[in-house]
Amino acid sequence: MTNLTLEEKQELIRMALAAREKAYAPYSNFMVGAALRAREGGRDDIALVALGLCDVVYSGKCGGVEGGVVPYKDEDPAIEYAGSLIVMTNRLSASASEIFAGAIKDYKRGILVGDKKTHGKGTVQTVADLTSYLHYIGYDFPAGSIKLTNAKFYRINGASTQLKGVTPDIAFPTFTDTMETGEEKLDNPMPWDEISPVAHAQYDPNICAVASELRRKSDARVAASPEFAMLKRDIAYLMKNKDKKTISLNLEQRWKEYLREKDIYDEQAKLLHLDSSEKDKKKNTKKDLYLDETLNIMRDYITRKRGPRQGSQPDARHPHHTGSN
Repeated sequence: MTNLTLEEKQELIRMALAAREKAYAPYSNFMVGAALRAREGGRDDIALVALGLCDVVYSGKCGGVEGGVVPYKDEDPAIEYAGSLIVMTNRLSASASEIFAGAIKDYKRGILVGDKKTHGKGTVQTVADLTSYLHYIGYDFPAGSIKLTNAKFYRINGASTQLKGVTPDIAFPTFTDTMETGEEKLDNPMPWDEISPVAHAQYDPNICAVASELRRKSDARVAASPEFAMLKRDIAYLMKNKDKKTISLNLEQRWKEYLREKDIYDEQAKLLHLDSSEKDKKKNTKKDLYLDETLNIMRDYITRKRGPRQGSQPDARHPHHTGSN
């Protein structure tokens, strides 16, 4: 998307929204879910266009390392989608994904679900071609390039996304929360800080109460779910053994430990879709606990907004969504 015009960016995002609406036809014209899991950044101007099409007009500020603050505003008045939103994130959601998620949360524009925090990359980099500077000193050879941090991004509430990332309204038990990943795990990360907030409207002032209600229902489903129980058991095992510095020299014992660890890592890869080919992803053949629970939350959200359908009764026998309603 590097050389696309604003109109071309808008059209691509509109196509994506239309495709998602078609895929989730039972929820069309009411709810859109934005999946930012494992989205390792991208162009912040694309995030801004996407926010503008979802009726968010101000995404934050970008502060230069030498001083000065530049506002990030949506210059296009068009709104493609004005319905409710659920945004999925995890610890691998970084940079522009955090700009999007942070703006949605600060405007009270939607519900965030996922890991306990996002990656925490709140810095902006530029790549300088060193070859272009050599002629100033009389040289001409390929000198490569250097990446420089030249700014930090701040949310409209004044907080940086650096290190702390963006926290969700509803957190799931996840493998990625146990991983040594995140901006704080890197060498010499820039510190978190904050600047003055920006005056802004709130899309839904009551969304915190809504999120609290949805969280209680989600927590109850997760607690009653055999799949999540197995997941939490595996997470506990991984946490207990991740800092282990010794292994058994008994071949039979070591083989048992290896098979147990392999089962856990295979399950982790399945949940993160690390072992899925593009063909498998399109077929959606593997169960995704987080997506299923997000659909349950979405269903609760829709029910709360519309009210229960006449004559319908909640089915306590099926705590987890298993397909389209």
